[in-house]
Amino acid sequence: MGYGLAVGRYLFPWLFVVTALYYFSHPKLGWLRRHAWVTAIPPGLALVLYYPPVFLFVARDSAVQKWLIYLSLGWIAAYLALGTVLLVAEPGNVRIRYIRTSAVLRCVMLLSVTALYALYCPQDPAQVYLFYQDAYMAHRGLWYLNPYLSPATYGVVLAANTVSLLLGSVSMMSVARMKWSEGQDDVRLQRKYDAASLGGSVFVHGIKNQLLANRVLCKRLAEQLDADQPDLAALRSYAQQLLENNAGLISHVEELYKSFKSNALSMRRCSLTVIVQGAVEGLQKKYPAPGGDTVARGPLRAGG
Repeated sequence: MGYGLAVGRYLFPWLFVVTALYYFSHPKLGWLRRHAWVTAIPPGLALVLYYPPVFLFVARDSAVQKWLIYLSLGWIAAYLALGTVLLVAEPGNVRIRYIRTSAVLRCVMLLSVTALYALYCPQDPAQVYLFYQDAYMAHRGLWYLNPYLSPATYGVVLAANTVSLLLGSVSMMSVARMKWSEGQDDVRLQRKYDAASLGGSVFVHGIKNQLLANRVLCKRLAEQLDADQPDLAALRSYAQQLLENNAGLISHVEELYKSFKSNALSMRRCSLTVIVQGAVEGLQKKYPAPGGDTVARGPLRAGG
């Protein structure tokens, strides 16, 4: 039971920081984001030290026990503070309203869960291992069970739990709705692509059939021309069929050309900055920023 408490207690702040680093786009933390495994060192050591046989061997002295408890609380608080700063700062780095809204909702969702964790994380697994053997162990981290807390304090704790739960639920549903909307756009694009692919397949199949028919007619024409006495009526019939088939081919190709004429692609060399700038301007037209803000033209910079 105590080690199960340790696993949840020490993995949550690490996953919280890793998630914040994943979403934080500022280049100053690029090295830490690429080497996020470094953040796993403190929780990894804590899980080793708090493994029951190891803990009971290492922390036989009460002074060592207190030292381990305060040390674990220290790095947990540091991780929570770092993750909170990164999540709160991220929306300020984004100028496109849609993406900023998504970042704010994600921040609220994660911070609401973190607030609940912060309320109860002072409970240390050592207290379970040693079964609250002295006054220090019986009260450290169990402030919410203190019989001397006033009703007003319990009301504040209840309100904090309720607000965190509501904010987390609402933000989670909002993020899910945005993801679902984006998924619907992908579904519509996929349907259009499937329809175009099916139409292209039918068109190619029709063209192939007509070309095969033309090949048969050409073979029959060649046979009649090689004959000692060619059948002129048959030759005229074959020639007429060839003309009709060719007219049909030209008509189909013309229809295809007209359908793609407005969407023709012309490939040429261009700057990557121009492509990114065009994508940003397209997003701004679809999701305009408050106050009519626009992205400044000119060279793009990392993190901008």
